[in-house]
This record gives sequence, C-alpha cells and structure tokens, in this order.
Amino acid sequence: MLGGNENIASSSTPADPASASYATAVGGFQDQATGVYSLTGGGALNVASGLSASSVGGQFNAATGAVATAAGGASNTASGEFAAVSGGNKNEASGPLSSVSGGQSNVASQHAASVNGGYLNEASGVYASVGAGEENRATGQSASVGGGRANVASQRNSVAVGGHDNGATGGTSVVVGGSWNEATGPSSTVTGGSQNVASGTDSSVSGGERRTASGASDWRAGELFQDK
Repeated sequence: MLGGNENIASSSTPADPASASYATAVGGFQDQATGVYSLTGGGALNVASGLSASSVGGQFNAATGAVATAAGGASNTASGEFAAVSGGNKNEASGPLSSVSGGQSNVASQHAASVNGGYLNEASGVYASVGAGEENRATGQSASVGGGRANVASQRNSVAVGGHDNGATGGTSVVVGGSWNEATGPSSTVTGGSQNVASGTDSSVSGGERRTASGASDWRAGELFQDK
C-alpha cells in the first residue's frame, strides 16, 4: 500500500488469514484492492475485487471481473472478464471482453460488445457496438448503431446510422438517417426519409415518406414513386 488515506489492500479470508494477496493500493481515499493481484490507484472509494482487476482514478468505480479495468469517471462497473470502462458515469461493461469508453448509463453486456459514449445506449449482442447518441440498442450479433436516438439494430450484421427511431431488423439490413424507418428484409436498405419500410429481400427505399419496398430486389425512391 503506497500513500493515500484509509485504503485497503487485502484478499485474505478467515479460512486462510495468512494467504498472500499481492493486492496493491496506491494513493486515493478509501479505495479497496481485495482481489488477488488487484490494483487501485488514486481516486476515492473505488474497488478492485476481481483477480488481477484494476480500478484507477475517479470515484465509486468497481472492477469486479477477472482482469477487468475501471479507469476514471464515477459509479462505473467492469464486471465481465477482461471488461473495461474508461470513464463516464454509471456505465457497465458486464460481458467478457466488453467495453464502455464514456458517456452515461451505457451498458455493454455481451462478449466483445462495446459502447463508445452517449447516454442510455445498449450493446447486448455478441460483437455488437454503439458509437454514440442516446437510447440506441445494438442487440444482434455484430450489429452496429452509429449514433442518433432510439435506433435499433437487432439482427446479425445489421446497421443503423444516425437519425431517430429507426430499426434495422433484418439480417444484414441497413438504415441510414431519417426517422421511423424500418429495414426488415434480409439485406434490405433504407436511406433517409421518414416512415419508410424495406421488407423484401435485397429491397431498398431511398428517401421520401411512407414508401414501401416489399418485393425481392424492389426499389422505391422519394417523390418519383409517391402515390397521387
């Protein structure tokens, strides 16, 4: 234990009070390094309880997973094995190899899922990612939401980029911008506009409002196809 005030570095148990913990607390205030080979460094009221876990800087952060890291920010939790939270507030990386880089109230809960920032975002698919924005959800395997608000990418390799209230819910589907658009067919695409739906395989809608492409390889685009 090096410096600081009221810190704890110990992983001994009543059953084996002489066991060596190799835990280290460096600076800070009331930090607790209780996992074997764990580390706390600076900050206040941080906890490193997982095997080889580290909690460095910030306050009220917890690294509870094995080889997990919580670095900076406040009230963050890295509970997955090899998980990491790099800052922000009230973020959680609970999946193995998951990460949250900042923002507030973001969650990365599956294997290698990641959230870069924003507010109330969720990456709950394996390898899923959310870049930023708010209330976005990437729930499919390798799904991605780049930003915006209340967008969803729910199937494998689906992508939603920007806009709000868009859904990429077909496998390998894409929605780029706009609002209330849905790409539900396999490999379907909606680009911009509002309330458009691409439900056919390889279908696409490019802009406009309330357009529907329901057949295989069907295409609708803006005013050219508006109903009279």
